[in-house]
Amino acid sequence: MTLDDQRLPCFTAREFWQYPLAMAWMTKTALFLLLVAASTWMHSAITLPAQIKSTIDRIHAPWVSCYDKNGKNFIGPKDERTPMLTSPNKIYRGYAEIHAQANAGQCRNRADLFISTRGAPFKLVFTQMASEKNGTATSLGPVGWSPDSRWLVVERGLLFYESDSGGIGLLLYDTQSGKVSTPEVETAIQNTLRKRCALRYGIMGFDGRNRVKLRVTDWVDELGDRQSQCIRGAAAWLFDPISLTALAAQSDR
Repeated sequence: MTLDDQRLPCFTAREFWQYPLAMAWMTKTALFLLLVAASTWMHSAITLPAQIKSTIDRIHAPWVSCYDKNGKNFIGPKDERTPMLTSPNKIYRGYAEIHAQANAGQCRNRADLFISTRGAPFKLVFTQMASEKNGTATSLGPVGWSPDSRWLVVERGLLFYESDSGGIGLLLYDTQSGKVSTPEVETAIQNTLRKRCALRYGIMGFDGRNRVKLRVTDWVDELGDRQSQCIRGAAAWLFDPISLTALAAQSDR
């Protein structure tokens, strides 16, 4: 596999960064920079194309691969563990593990989310397997806990090997039910705007009312062309994990 073969998607309209998602494609230069940054430290600052700089500050769902940092040489299976995040009330802790596994000479990922309650051993609460729908280079990266310690928001990497398609999604773990959900955030934004849009967004954490903070823009392709006219510049939005609705942050109702 070469850099020409493996162009890493940079994430737009459905789930990714600070951030999780919209769709945009990385150039070879941007791919090289991302791979170098991810291999040194998951939260390293990196230089990215102008069309995504405004919405991407840090990487949460790391790029984990069976190939070297240049994407050229097959080096075999690789495992990576994200930093552990502790809830404000100190009761819950969470982290993710990403496993890039060699299968018949090809790389396919599995990503697992683990939660511990009151110091008990960590339990597996969610597994994202490689698939043609959700990505063969799948990844997970916890972003933060809500102020009331109920929700953990996780960046869900829906990435593919040997493809220029893919993106990032939002995942929520609910400590009250012990369940995981993957809400359609882009659809919620479109429902509020009452129009079809091509969007990208980044996850900024939570506001004081336990809603996920997003930074949303129209999807701009690598030629600089906007794919919709829904968002002027970069706009702050909120996603309510209970009602599954989205609203512009300035309409803080």
